[in-house]
This record gives sequence, C-alpha cells and structure tokens, in this order.
Amino acid sequence: MAGYEPFRIPHQVLHERNMEALAKFRGMGMKLREGFWATGMPHIQFVDLTRAEGEPLDVSWFSQRLHLGNGLLTSGLSPFHADGLHVTLVKWGPGEDDCGRVDCDDSVSLSECSIVSYREVRIGRNVLFGPSVFMFDCDGSPEDPAGARGDARNMRMAPIVIEDNAWIGANAIIMPGVRIGHHATVSTSAVVYEDVAPHCLAAGNPAIIAARFV
Repeated sequence: MAGYEPFRIPHQVLHERNMEALAKFRGMGMKLREGFWATGMPHIQFVDLTRAEGEPLDVSWFSQRLHLGNGLLTSGLSPFHADGLHVTLVKWGPGEDDCGRVDCDDSVSLSECSIVSYREVRIGRNVLFGPSVFMFDCDGSPEDPAGARGDARNMRMAPIVIEDNAWIGANAIIMPGVRIGHHATVSTSAVVYEDVAPHCLAAGNPAIIAARFV
C-alpha cells in the first residue's frame, strides 16, 4: 500500500528565510508588527513615475505605505503551485496621495498573490486568500478615451477594499474600485468588476452573485 508523507521544510531553513526577509524589510524602512514572519522572500517593487532619469529613488515615499499584516506565506509551504508574493507600489504624481498603499490588518497572513497599487488596497480582519490571487487598483484603462494613453493622470484608479472575514479563492482577480463585503466569498478564477455584498458568493467572468448565505 502506498504511503504518504507530507513535505516538510526544516525549522532552521524557515528561520533563515524569515531573518533574511525581515532584514530586507527593515533595510527598506518598513515598520513591522511584533512577531511578523515570512516563509520566504517576497518580491516588492517601488515605482516612481515622477522621477527624472538618473535620479535616485526616494524609498521614504513608499516604506510607510506598505503594511503587510501578520506574516507572509510566500513560498514553499503551499500545496498549490504558486509563485511568491508580489507587491508593487506606484507613485504617479507629486501629491501625498498620488502613490499606492497596501494596508493589511494584523490578523491577515498574505499568501502567494500579486498586488499592484496606485491608490490603495485595504484588507480587513481575518481575510483568507487562496494562491495566485491578483488585486490591482489601476488597470491601465484611460478615464478619457480621447486623452493620452499610458499617462497615469488619465488612468482609471480606484481603491480596493476587502472587508472582514472575506474569503478570496485561488486565481481570482479583483479589479479597481471593488469592495468585497464582510463574510463574502469570491470563487476560484472569478474576475470581480463590481462590489460583492456581505454574505454573498461571487463566481464567474465577469463575476455575478451566485448565492446568498443569509
């Protein structure tokens, strides 16, 4: 009879990965909650579209705009095939709010997902993520079709909010301006263009309300 033994990563390896990630975060000027942990090295990118060629990147614009919650399940432990966590913050204008922000509640552990923020991605308490979830608050589409394409000042940007106790399934895509209500579920591979009410299940592309739990 065939046996099965789950793949285990030695504690020392996990500890070394965690210390490496923490050192990187602190070198970037990030403030981390007490007890923050990471099972691998995430991919974090700061992009300043206002920076002149050859000008050094001012990371102070970004470091206080990235709060990654409780910890990062970023490689090696998920039973699903997924890459590590990817987070990109974009500064596109001179104003204080002309820059992306990611704010996760301290109860959240981010898994292998991708986040691109020009405005804000806000994640509430006890939100669960499957692998390979995409969230971006700017999809590159122009606000004014007759205006300049590729100009950030003409791109549609709108914050994403995921409320408490929501569950986002594997390979789901959350589009700009979407609010996922508390205790809502987004099905695997759903593409969410519109708000999902609390206690509802959204599924499909484009996602529609497939069930209500209360």
